Amino acid sequence: MAWVAAAVLLVIAGVAESARPPRTSHNKVIGSAFDIVAQYESQYDALYANGKADNFTKITEMYCGHGFIAAEDPPGSQPNFLNRTALPSFFEQIYANGVGPTEILTKPNYVYYNEAQNVIHEVGVRQTNRPNRDPTTSYYVRWVYCEKMKEWKLENHVAILDEPLGPMPGGEAATTTNNVGALANVTELDEQFSKTYAQKDFGALTFFYSATPVFLPNTDWGFVTNAVDVGHYFALKMYEEKNITTFERRPLHALVDSGNPTGVLHELGVTTMGTAGGQSTSCYHYTRWVKQAAGWRIDVDVLSVGLLGPPASG
Repeated sequence: MAWVAAAVLLVIAGVAESARPPRTSHNKVIGSAFDIVAQYESQYDALYANGKADNFTKITEMYCGHGFIAAEDPPGSQPNFLNRTALPSFFEQIYANGVGPTEILTKPNYVYYNEAQNVIHEVGVRQTNRPNRDPTTSYYVRWVYCEKMKEWKLENHVAILDEPLGPMPGGEAATTTNNVGALANVTELDEQFSKTYAQKDFGALTFFYSATPVFLPNTDWGFVTNAVDVGHYFALKMYEEKNITTFERRPLHALVDSGNPTGVLHELGVTTMGTAGGQSTSCYHYTRWVKQAAGWRIDVDVLSVGLLGPPASG
């Protein structure tokens, strides 16, 4: 892994300190982990290109039992979580709508292997021949190793990283996929996060994250894997460089993890960023929350490619 390092004078939460830009996984080739996901993605593409129902079932079997995909269903709609049982019909539907079969190509860009958890995090680009849509889309996958079957499985698959925002729900600020309590928890946490950013307390933002999270602010940047560095990213890249003065998170859907129902929540939401000059931009986010002794903490935070905008205003 290549580390980016520099010395910058930064004031975080009123304390002056020497800070480095966030650590990221810019190195695209990190040995066996990269080769593993590239092999599985190639298998995924080959099964999908065939277009047969039994192959869509085989793709579904590449997901673990409590796995899901976060995607538009149907295409162009607001994204939602689709559990494993819904996947065969989902693949059949998007195939029938013209996504495939001749030009589907999946290419991992960044891979981070967490040896302690035996988990691989991947972000890459998928090329398709989608009608009237950008043919290139970015995705995130959390791979877990299945000891029983001795193979890697897709656990969390987010396929909407750089999609334009779909229709937003009216009335309620958010909808829940399977648990009202989960939505209430996530909504409160997002509100606290937004207020903390508005107060420019970037040191306090780090406490919303686990000590070693996987933070993906931009698919061209790579992963940030340290909570302190996440705080530095918000302070240096977003506030200082991009002049983003507001960073508001809003959940659309909350999902209780069926593999760990008391310890993991999944969130699909919208992040809206604004500058002092009045510019704003919004994008989707996916967040994996884990229950720790100190409370709920962000374990995985994946934001759209548009995170680095809007440009700094004069």
